[in-house]
Amino acid sequence: FGKRVVVSAPGDPRNDVTCGAASPTDFTNNFGGTSGAAAKVAGALALMLEANPSLTHDQLRSILVQTGSALNTDKEIGVFLNAGAAVSAAFQSRKTT
Repeated sequence: FGKRVVVSAPGDPRNDVTCGAASPTDFTNNFGGTSGAAAKVAGALALMLEANPSLTHDQLRSILVQTGSALNTDKEIGVFLNAGAAVSAAFQSRKTT
């Protein structure tokens, strides 16, 4: 919590899946929470950089904030991730030559 948090993402152990320990093809829920949320933000950032490799850290941060949704909470937890809008904005920010 706090001003250092830029973006929050959904992390839901009932719906997030990850590999299970039983076999390479075993998938399990019980992931989610901050672990699931961090992976979603990291994935969005990777897609943003694929769309526009020249983006700087500050530009990535700005796009996440501009494209995210406000959260109605009593704690500071940044904006709610909108990965599709962030990737689209990253792509649109490419300079045409």
